[in-house]
Amino acid sequence: MAYKEREISNLLITGATGFVGSHLVQTLNKIGIKLKILDLFRYKENSIWMEHNFSNLKNIEIIKGSVLDRNLLNRSLQEIDSVIHLASKSDIPYSIKDPFTVFETNCAGTMTLLEQCRLFKTIKCIILISSAHVYSMPPKYLPIDENHPLNASTPYGVSKIFQDLMFQTYYKNFQSPIVVLRSGLLFGERQQTGAIASFIKNALEDKPITVQGGKQTRDVYHVANLVNAILLSISTEDAIGQAFNISGGYERSIEDIVKEIIEFTQSKSPIYYSPYRENETSTTRILLDISKANKVLGYEPVVSFKEGLELTVNWLKNQIDRSKSNHLSLN
Repeated sequence: MAYKEREISNLLITGATGFVGSHLVQTLNKIGIKLKILDLFRYKENSIWMEHNFSNLKNIEIIKGSVLDRNLLNRSLQEIDSVIHLASKSDIPYSIKDPFTVFETNCAGTMTLLEQCRLFKTIKCIILISSAHVYSMPPKYLPIDENHPLNASTPYGVSKIFQDLMFQTYYKNFQSPIVVLRSGLLFGERQQTGAIASFIKNALEDKPITVQGGKQTRDVYHVANLVNAILLSISTEDAIGQAFNISGGYERSIEDIVKEIIEFTQSKSPIYYSPYRENETSTTRILLDISKANKVLGYEPVVSFKEGLELTVNWLKNQIDRSKSNHLSLN
């Protein structure tokens, strides 16, 4: 495969026990990449998930700690040739409640990682998983390409702009081998929080679904497509120093997403509407132009929305059934 042509064999992933990280770890492990995983393991469920799902994987070193710890980063970066930076506080409402913690993790953590990576001349690629939330809303034009103005109205969005621009600054000033991937809204198996997972869970149990606003749109896509984009970025020399939009390439309103989920699950869930979330209106639209990623990386979606929805619904249904079974066995 192409990644071997660049002799990528030892990779560090920060924040690897999260939703995206779990898929990425399993895929990279299958193709023979030796991995180091740096994560805080702040939450009990993360540790349990790791124990059940990573214990049988080979060539993985698990490191408990923070990207803010320079000494730990130095040790973690030994013999590493590529880094994927996932460690991030990515909850928008939480960022409004506690902006300091979000900035400490997203901004200071990113700066620490970039600075320590600069000391290691063997590193060939440093990938940042950024977000469509770096773009100004409402957008100046659609679809949104990589030259669209960056602006944000939430602490989370501002912190992602900082990460994004700092990665590019390190490329311009220090020739750090960076790649920035600006992602649309992800969903998929093992995602138990977030709007889409919540909609699906309620639909499967015929519970009411509350939609905040409804007309605002997202470029929503399955997590396997982002994993594919990451693999392509590692294997493509021309990706270095550039930013790419990664998404499904289609726009859906939140209201339509909920209706599709209800139809797919044959749910009887009623839909209730509440006011738009703070900093959003009916003019908040996200549709990413992925033509640059297609041209440079060869990226195109490998899992459609419908296929991804089926995978996600089946996984969440199994989780709900298992939870009910465990509950019954205790009574």
